[in-house]
Amino acid sequence: LCIDFGPSILPLTETAATNRLYRKGDCMQTARLNDRLSLSSNAMDRIYRQLALQAGMSDSVFWTLCLLRNSPVPLTSAQLVQYGGLPKQTVSSALAAMRRDGYVVQ
Repeated sequence: LCIDFGPSILPLTETAATNRLYRKGDCMQTARLNDRLSLSSNAMDRIYRQLALQAGMSDSVFWTLCLLRNSPVPLTSAQLVQYGGLPKQTVSSALAAMRRDGYVVQ
C-alpha cells in the first residue's frame, strides 16, 4: 500500500510526488522503512516498560511522570492527556497513584 501524502509534506511538485510514491521500488522501500520504524518503536517501548517495572511503576505512571519531569512549566491533567496521548481516565488514575506514592502534590 502506497499513500500519497500530498505536496505539503513532500518537497516535490504534486505530479512528481505522485509519480515518485507510486513507483514500485519506492513503495517497497517505504514498506521496508515502515517495518524498521515499527521494530525500533517496539524495542523502545520494551526498554521503557522495563525501566517502569524496575522503578515499581505502571507504564502510565512512568509516562505521566516523564511528561511532568520534562516540562518546563507545570501541566494540567488536560494537558497531560493531550501531550501524552493517554486516555483521560488513565491519566487520572496515574496521577492518583503518583499522589499516593508521593511523586506529585496537588
